[in-house]
Amino acid sequence: MRNLARVTVVLVMWCAGLSLWCGSGAQAEVIASVSESRDDLGPAYRYAQQGQLDDAVSFLRQYLLESADSPRLDEATVLLCQLFIRQGRDEQALLYAERLPDRARDADIRLLLVRDAFARADLSAAAQQLASLDVAHLTADQKRRYLQAEAELSLDRGEALQGLVFLLDALKLVSDDDAETSVFEQLQQLVNQLDDLTADEARFMFAATPVAALMELDRLQRKFELAETEQERQTLIGPLNEILAGAKFFWLQRRAGQLLDLVQPEGWRRRAIGVILPLSGRFAPFGELVRQGLELARQHFPQQDVSWIYVDSRGDAGLAPQLVRQLALGQRVQAIIGPLIGEVAEPAVETAQQLQVPILTLSHWPGLPQRGSCVFRHALTAAQQAEVLADYAIEQLGLNSYAILQPKTAAGNEAARLFAAAIERRGGDVEYWQSYDAEDTDFRRPLLALRGLDARIERTDEEEAEIEAARVALRDQGLPTVDFEGLFIPDFADRVALIAPQLAYYGVENVQLLGTSGWNAALLQEQAGRYVRNAVICDGFFIDADEPAVQRFVRDYQQRYGEAPTILEAQAYDCASFLLALLGNEASRSGQSLCQLFPRAVGFDGVSGLQGFDGRGEAQRTLSLLRVTRSGFELIGESMVAPLEAATTALPASRH
Repeated sequence: MRNLARVTVVLVMWCAGLSLWCGSGAQAEVIASVSESRDDLGPAYRYAQQGQLDDAVSFLRQYLLESADSPRLDEATVLLCQLFIRQGRDEQALLYAERLPDRARDADIRLLLVRDAFARADLSAAAQQLASLDVAHLTADQKRRYLQAEAELSLDRGEALQGLVFLLDALKLVSDDDAETSVFEQLQQLVNQLDDLTADEARFMFAATPVAALMELDRLQRKFELAETEQERQTLIGPLNEILAGAKFFWLQRRAGQLLDLVQPEGWRRRAIGVILPLSGRFAPFGELVRQGLELARQHFPQQDVSWIYVDSRGDAGLAPQLVRQLALGQRVQAIIGPLIGEVAEPAVETAQQLQVPILTLSHWPGLPQRGSCVFRHALTAAQQAEVLADYAIEQLGLNSYAILQPKTAAGNEAARLFAAAIERRGGDVEYWQSYDAEDTDFRRPLLALRGLDARIERTDEEEAEIEAARVALRDQGLPTVDFEGLFIPDFADRVALIAPQLAYYGVENVQLLGTSGWNAALLQEQAGRYVRNAVICDGFFIDADEPAVQRFVRDYQQRYGEAPTILEAQAYDCASFLLALLGNEASRSGQSLCQLFPRAVGFDGVSGLQGFDGRGEAQRTLSLLRVTRSGFELIGESMVAPLEAATTALPASRH
């Protein structure tokens, strides 16, 4: 038998990852799956489903006191144990678990009893509980904890190599940083107890596995501690970088990085850029377009010896902090590009700011750059488009009165609100503001409302004739047939193509149509034709621009990928190009110094209008104003947004 102290240490390490599984796994599934129609225990299940765990616990305690003869006593006790486990109240859970007959104990309760047996150094009881588990039906996290327990028992039996096998299998099942740390700390504990002969055998058996990497880190750590000269310490840099580049687990990356910090106390970063994109799931097609833009920038910067490390966000906001930590602390990248999706970007930029690693996100999620001095954003935002459109409509077109026709979506609400505010700040008036459901195809009611008519009111033939005569008279004079001059529709081309013909049909004529980047698609002209002619939209990228840089980008992209690029690829290309140029600056050695360089850089001219970044972290960029013509879109002007607010530093030679 091993001593109690060692068992306790292993127990603590094994339990280190409990915060996640206590709120999920089998017990959460049981709670969520039980029908609310079950009368006597129904309130407990409803409380649990709603997250009111204390109320559920109180109900169940009272139920157990008052229903000692209930045939559902075991079910209530199991549920109470599960709730205590979710709350991290293992001692209370154990009190009730011990009352349960063996047949009523589920996997989580058995694993709880295993932990208790280890805590009491009763390895025989732990083995008995493990043997009673139905391993084939365990969840991934339950099986990981089962394997860790088996590893501990193997070590007690003197079968250290078998214990390593169990732990390597457990590593395949880790789902978060805490679980990974729990397994690696147990691996470390086991490796530390190997005698020299067994250690040599382990190096041979587990070559090219995390065990070999861990043992090599131990060797390098000892070599560092014994080194007497700087030259001896410098010999560790190469092996440590090899581990860092090849390690798949954050724990190994972090440990290698920590040792490199000691070897190079002045601070260091790998010549690497991390990229967080949705490379699987429903957003994967957009992530792939961004990746293609980034890769084209690498092709245009062959002189930059920079590695690119892609990680898949899967569109999951919960993964974001972990991915940023892996890239910043594990892979030690100099900067991060991404995420693309707003819900993922928000926790990612908060973590990057805490770690002081520059992050350049492609999300238009509100307020991201305001999260800190290391957060930057290059994305076409609704606010930028609203300002440029409002400025052009009032200052250049001389329009003073407007209407808004928007979809009932979050994006539609935001774009409409920002445009109205931009118009009113410039002295214009929004006379009408109508909305429609995102899936509508018949827009009669909101379009008549733009004329001041209620579609629900029946009018006499005489009234209809009078209204129609007034409309025709205004139309024939080339005047708007409504009480406004400009109509803003913040929607996509497929929906606008349905709306535009109905504008004429319902008598909304001779008004200036204004749109967002969502209009910029060939199908708008193909399906709406003359109904959208002379409409003005705002976009961040114009594929037919005359600038040589844009023409080169479009040509090379088409040659490489066989299709025309969109604004997503253009913005990604500019982010990569800007960052690669910035990394050529001698002052970009540390994360903090690189963050300071972002708002000072000048001399960049991006294909998506990127010029630099202001003191708030927003892109300083030009936006293109486009007019719909008979043959497509034509450029009618450009407008600069977001002025620089910092001292400037010239960039190295650009890709041009």
